[in-house]
Amino acid sequence: MDEISLAYAWLFWVVVCFCGFTIYSPIITYGNNFLIQYLPNKLNKYWLRVAIATFVASIVMAFVVPLIIILFFDISMSYFQSIPQHFIAGLFIGGIITFILTVYDLYQEQKAIVVQQKVELVNQQKSGNDRQSPLVKKFMAKLPVAIRGDLLCLQMDDHYLNVYTDKGKHLLLMRFKDALAMLEEYPGLQTHRSWWVAHQAIIGSKKDGRKLILKLKGDIEAPVSNTYLTKVKSLL
Repeated sequence: MDEISLAYAWLFWVVVCFCGFTIYSPIITYGNNFLIQYLPNKLNKYWLRVAIATFVASIVMAFVVPLIIILFFDISMSYFQSIPQHFIAGLFIGGIITFILTVYDLYQEQKAIVVQQKVELVNQQKSGNDRQSPLVKKFMAKLPVAIRGDLLCLQMDDHYLNVYTDKGKHLLLMRFKDALAMLEEYPGLQTHRSWWVAHQAIIGSKKDGRKLILKLKGDIEAPVSNTYLTKVKSLL
């Protein structure tokens, strides 16, 4: 390389890098998508799929690099004998670059998820602040961020509460009557000695013998006891 001009050396490396990109990028992208369908569950890991695809790309690159060298330099070399050498070099260099880019992509993906979660939380807080009393806000603050959303229902479970929202379910250490006191200003009603249901969660009802069952969002079914039957029927 020290016997050629700087411009010619730059041109050589630009061609090598461009060929590397056009070989590694599609093979890793499509290889990952292909392997995710056929690898066994125990081996179906992202890093392993990328490693296999990088290995295959290095094999292809090992056949291309000698052609570029022959094209740029007037030297005598055995094409096939040089392939193992270029494969090792390509696997080392390509592996390092792929590892760096993979880590960077994963970082950007996680960063985007965190930003999206923050935006969703802010939107939830903005949409709910106007209708939520301080006690309702205090109750919702007891839930994990990922679960906070539109409240659907509560189910008493000994000294715990199963809290259902449109984001999921959470088991909360809290007495049922304390939760009812905090949600007094939230649009909802008690349907059973161990159930409370939000108005907006009700999508229908059905009969189970002589018992009335409320059908809620999220495929939840809440029983209605005789004590609260009149109030529930007036709401329906």
